[in-house]
Amino acid sequence: MAKYSSAAERKSSDTNRTDTSSQYGLEVGQLVRSKAGRDNGQYYLIIAFEGYWVVVADGLRRKIANPKKKNQQHLQKCHQVAADLITLIEQGKLTDEVIRENLNKMYKGENAGKGEFQCPNKMLSK
Repeated sequence: MAKYSSAAERKSSDTNRTDTSSQYGLEVGQLVRSKAGRDNGQYYLIIAFEGYWVVVADGLRRKIANPKKKNQQHLQKCHQVAADLITLIEQGKLTDEVIRENLNKMYKGENAGKGEFQCPNKMLSK
């Protein structure tokens, strides 16, 4: 892990990243839950990374046309990934309906036999 002498150096270094994963173990297509902000408790799928920010959408409140940018530390990862999402993004065929379908599938899979859908309580750490 790189060491930086200032926050400005860290941000300029992160801005140049173009990969599909983050230093917090997040990846494109992964299910996450917001831990901070007005949308606290909302579930999203990661659709991109922009520097230090994670771009998320749920296909309903936050659509592809207006996705939410979240700080990586403000997201709690769930251990489910929509593998087909990366392919659809590369082909330019990702739609809000596809995001909703994937969220619903993950909800049913994670919630099987339980009262409500939850991510593990493990906090993200470096």
